[in-house]
Amino acid sequence: MNMTPKEKAKQIYDKINPYSHCKTDTYKLSYLLIDEIIKALESLPDLQIVGNILLDNIVFWQEVKQEIEKI
Repeated sequence: MNMTPKEKAKQIYDKINPYSHCKTDTYKLSYLLIDEIIKALESLPDLQIVGNILLDNIVFWQEVKQEIEKI
């Protein structure tokens, strides 16, 4: 089963939260993690192929980042 961006955001937040000192730290760490994932995907050589699954993954992670803001 694939997770929605909202479900993935909640999963990431819940995993990081116990290790953070405050809610702001949890958000910052979540953003950093997601930014690193997006950068890694963007650096793959075949990113320019239209309709590529990599583009779909980048969009997914950008949506996860937006969902983190709503938690």
